[in-house]
Amino acid sequence: MRADPAWGDAAVLAAEAGVLVGSTLMLAVLLASPGGRMVLPYAVGLTTALVIGVLGPLSGGSANPGRQFGPALLAGDTGRLWVYVLGPAVGAVLGAWLAGRVGLRRPAR
Repeated sequence: MRADPAWGDAAVLAAEAGVLVGSTLMLAVLLASPGGRMVLPYAVGLTTALVIGVLGPLSGGSANPGRQFGPALLAGDTGRLWVYVLGPAVGAVLGAWLAGRVGLRRPAR
């Protein structure tokens, strides 16, 4: 899958990172609240469906960098692959950092 022609590398990188920042923060909030664990599977499923359905056709990416790698390698189109690997990694690290900054911690058992 290719990105919409209007999307450059920076836009795809920002979108991929932004999705992971939001997903990481959502997970942190749900894991930090006792009732959040009950809705966690539904929230993850809904978020994944929304990311694939809305962002996939625009950015050309998938929610899994490994899933992006295979088709790009077989198509011989690995020029933008770095965006789909770096974006989620940066987003996850930034999201975890932000969750720590705002004090989202797992409750003590």
